[in-house]
Amino acid sequence: ERSQRVRALFATGDAHEAVTIAHSLRIDYLYVDDTDIGAYGAGTRKFDDNPALFERVFANQQARVYRIR
Repeated sequence: ERSQRVRALFATGDAHEAVTIAHSLRIDYLYVDDTDIGAYGAGTRKFDDNPALFERVFANQQARVYRIR
């Protein structure tokens, strides 16, 4: 069940829904790499598009890390 909820967090295009899921799972930080982008494509754009909800705290060519607000 938790794995399905994490998949939903990445797949949804709704940033507020993703934050709600993250809070319910007590996730404070998200690690996003090329594998996640390949699997969830547009769903991962919400992280950069919503800095008030997902603060980017680290980025390099391979991965990004966001703090859930």
